[in-house]
Parts: sequence; structure tokens; C-alpha cells
Amino acid sequence: MKNRISCLVLVLLGLYGCSKDEETGDNQGQAVEIKVKEEFLTQVTQDPGFITELGGMEVSFVLPKGEPKQLALYLHGDGGTHPHLGAVYRQVEYARNHNIILVVPTANAFKTRESGEKIPSWAKVQDTEGLSVILDAFIEKYDLPADKLLVETVSGGSHYYTNEFIHRSGDTYQAAAFVVCGGYRASGGFLWDVQANSEARDKHHIHFDYGTGDFLLKNIEESIAFYSDLGFRVTVPENLGEELHCGTDYSQGTIDFWENYTLAKE
Repeated sequence: MKNRISCLVLVLLGLYGCSKDEETGDNQGQAVEIKVKEEFLTQVTQDPGFITELGGMEVSFVLPKGEPKQLALYLHGDGGTHPHLGAVYRQVEYARNHNIILVVPTANAFKTRESGEKIPSWAKVQDTEGLSVILDAFIEKYDLPADKLLVETVSGGSHYYTNEFIHRSGDTYQAAAFVVCGGYRASGGFLWDVQANSEARDKHHIHFDYGTGDFLLKNIEESIAFYSDLGFRVTVPENLGEELHCGTDYSQGTIDFWENYTLAKE
């Protein structure tokens, strides 16, 4: 098995140039490298995966079987996700088969539970800046569109995406985003003019996936109203169920949603 991993890694690194030495792009005048610090087989699917560090965050990613055409981003909920990507194995499989690079960062900020345990949790400016470094590195290295991102967010990641990321960086990166069991209005004024830059706004599609039993229902509904009022394309489940927090089949829902925005189909 170890030999199999090594062979796959050599082939992929040769094809896509994701080496430990090669510069991958430019971020505000500074060269950014994607340096592989660990190689692994993804949980469940046993696909080759890699771990790097960018923007102060540990980042797991998988490369597609074919030439990369698009970038997908997964933002975990409070507590993080396993770096070997077992929680998103269906997304891994979809990305591998559809020329998509799937990138899964772990937040560089922490919150403390009542027990005293510190867990990864998305924050404000520092994570937005870090995510920009991550996105730019992959976008520039593989010549991917910044306005056709595929995004999935869960719980705390959904809160962060709607509360912080869009109003800070939504003019730089536009996405078809499947926002699961979370969401809120922006934490402050937009750093870009939504009305004057309606072209950027209209490239966003925010789909909220949730149930009426979610304890964050009020915040989710406020987020839906907030972004709808600003003119963003906002959609909700056709048949809203009574699911509790993160109780929907959101992995399959994400894939069904992403299919509408995938640039390269099999």
C-alpha cells in the first residue's frame, strides 16, 4: 500500500507541479508556495490526498484525476474536521471525477467550550486573510476562475461565510455556496459596494440547507432575508423539513447543488 501511495503521489506531483520547492503564484507581490508536508490516502475512498500549510492554516486537499478546471472549498463547523477527509468522502469522489480541486482548511482561530477544551472555530479578519492566501495560491497555480468557486459550509463555517467572508471578500471571490445548518447577517458594512458592483454580486448563489428544528433557525432566516434584500441570489429547500441542527443529507445535497455549477462534466 505504501508503494502505491508513493507512485500515485509522484504521478500527481509530476502532472500538476505541486512540489515542495516550486513557487505557485503571487499574493500581493509575494510568492506563495504550496509545499506538501504530508501525503495520505483519504478515508473511505482511498484517494491520494495532501496536506500543506497556507495562510497560517493547515490545509488538506485532493487533486482531480484530470486537468484541474475549478476550485471547491469546504468550511468546517466548530471543532474542525478530520484532515484525511472522511467526513467529505462523497465530495472527494465528486471532485476527483469532475476536474475539481477540493480544498479543506482548518481554522486558525479557537473557541473554548464549557469543558475548557479549545476547538478550531472560524473568526473574522485573520481567517479571511488566511483564506485569501489559500484561494489565491490554488487559483494562480492552476489558472482557475475566482468567480466560479464551489463552496460548502457547515454550522460554524456557515455562520462565518455569511457573517464575515462575503462582505469582506465577495467582490474578489464569487461562489455557488451550499450553506448548511447556519448563517447570519453580515457583521458590519460591506467593504465593497454591492449595488455598484452588481456584476460580482450576481455571480453569487447562496443556497441555505436547514430544517425547522434547527436551534439556529432564527439566525438562518435572518441571513436569508438579509442577502435577499441586497439582491443576492438566495434559495432555500423546496420541501423544508423538520430536521434538527445539521440533520439533512447535506453531503448529497451539496453534490446535487454543485452539479449545476460544475464546469467540466464527465
